[in-house]
Amino acid sequence: MNLMNDIADRLKSVFMKTFSLTAEQLPDRLEQEFIEQWDSLGHLQLIMAIEQEFGLRFNSEKIPKLTSLAKIIEEIPYASQL
Repeated sequence: MNLMNDIADRLKSVFMKTFSLTAEQLPDRLEQEFIEQWDSLGHLQLIMAIEQEFGLRFNSEKIPKLTSLAKIIEEIPYASQL
């Protein structure tokens, strides 16, 4: 398994835990508009869970823009390591 697939799988696991979803309930497009629980509070919970899972901290200016799996994956290399 390559690194990007590993990151995506770990993120999907965080999405499922944060939003209490099963793998079958995950939408094909992991974007904020397709997950009912992904409101403003859900967004903060998701970001904190991702930061904990990966041991990193996102730039606070970028957090509001992290509204899809793809955008989160794209931003991980630029996050500060804890």
